[in-house]
Amino acid sequence: MTEQLVKEDNRMRVREVAKALGISVDTVYNSAKELFPELFRIGITTYLNEEQVTAVKMNLRKNSEVAVQPKTNLEKALLIRQAMQFQNELISDLQKENEALKAENVILKPKSEYHDRLVDAGHTTNFRDTAKEIGVPEHQFIESLIRKGYIYRNTHGDLKPYHNRMDYFTVKDWENNGKAGTQTRITVAGKRHFLTLFGRAVADRPLLL
Repeated sequence: MTEQLVKEDNRMRVREVAKALGISVDTVYNSAKELFPELFRIGITTYLNEEQVTAVKMNLRKNSEVAVQPKTNLEKALLIRQAMQFQNELISDLQKENEALKAENVILKPKSEYHDRLVDAGHTTNFRDTAKEIGVPEHQFIESLIRKGYIYRNTHGDLKPYHNRMDYFTVKDWENNGKAGTQTRITVAGKRHFLTLFGRAVADRPLLL
């Protein structure tokens, strides 16, 4: 009676599946147990239905145990289902990646705009205004430049750039009420350089005009 029921619902034993596929019983047993561990009980014969047999075949094919092409409509349906699942997972991952990039852009855009507003001004500035634009105290800015070997104070206390740092500075003459002298100013290239040097910790601050 049991054998008749098994034949009527198209179930197969592991040995029968192995024989039909032309591979060892152990190979089918291990694959089926990996996929359907709840079916295997000590002392009880294990039967696989058509869908389970198809899943075992596909699993073995994936692992190069069975070199056959899908033949049944059920196999084709399972392949289509797997492809659609993979496609949905891929779309979901791409959407998450896109959202992450949007969030990163929201964070980076103010920094980029800050940098562009600072270096695209196209004019030189003195130490005080440059320090304000970068967002550090003027005294700290000047002392850091002295320590790092960009500028020095001459005998009159004036700030002068070292010769090998002239790419970042320009020295301009000035005259006022009969008095004359020179003033060191910071170029656009200098502001760009010092923004990188000092601005990492203050890039989120608004630009002071």
